[in-house]
Amino acid sequence: MFRTLDVGADKMLHAQAVLKEPNPALGLRGIRFCLRHQGIFRTQLRALMRAGAMGNVAIMLPMISCLDEVQQVRRIMQELHQELAAQNLPHAPLLPLGVMVETPAAALICDALARECDFFSIGTNDLIHYIMGIDRNNRHVAYLNEPLHPAVVRSLKHIIDAAHREGIGVSVCGELASDPFGLALLLGMGVDTVSAAPRFVPGMKHLIRQFNAQTCMDLANSVLLSTDVAASKRMVREALQQSLGQELTFHTTSLFTHSHP
Repeated sequence: MFRTLDVGADKMLHAQAVLKEPNPALGLRGIRFCLRHQGIFRTQLRALMRAGAMGNVAIMLPMISCLDEVQQVRRIMQELHQELAAQNLPHAPLLPLGVMVETPAAALICDALARECDFFSIGTNDLIHYIMGIDRNNRHVAYLNEPLHPAVVRSLKHIIDAAHREGIGVSVCGELASDPFGLALLLGMGVDTVSAAPRFVPGMKHLIRQFNAQTCMDLANSVLLSTDVAASKRMVREALQQSLGQELTFHTTSLFTHSHP
């Protein structure tokens, strides 16, 4: 799976730096930059289509906020297919195309996006960032980087269910997927795949083997019904304590340990 050029916010190119955007996190980033600078974007898509002739390649679009963005990419890929075919160059004309669901707009129209896509990947870091209206690196509002906020939890479930109704898979990336508490919730909500930095993978595999599927589902349902973040944290901690016992003490740095000022 290849994510198309994902620049902006904390990953600035010279072409973006010269714009001097007052708030780059809400500016010309991800797919917005690619559709504005199609020379760069078409080169990348063309290379991926060429590579697709040799093996399994899927394309994932970051920072999607409307259906038209996905449809524009499909039109570009169709044009590139025609160009490559005219040049008699081997390529994959129909690569799986998915989106990062990381903006509230994408979360709210995920039913429509699911009909246009082959898969979803939920970018939890940015999704929480935008839902809560915070810069997660700003220490003054870090306490609002809250995965168990009802708006976050319900958005995750809404996205997962919308994808499954259309028969497409859902993966999750971001810090939430590698957090033992978050991992249990995501599994309980029915997520298909999780991804994380390589250093977290052995521990995640071990935890998944310890979890009971029904316990995770019951926990997710309880958290989804809750409007009290503190109560949700207690529920998650108690459920995992029963499943993991002393192993839970090894996971002392969790996203779920924030305290409010």
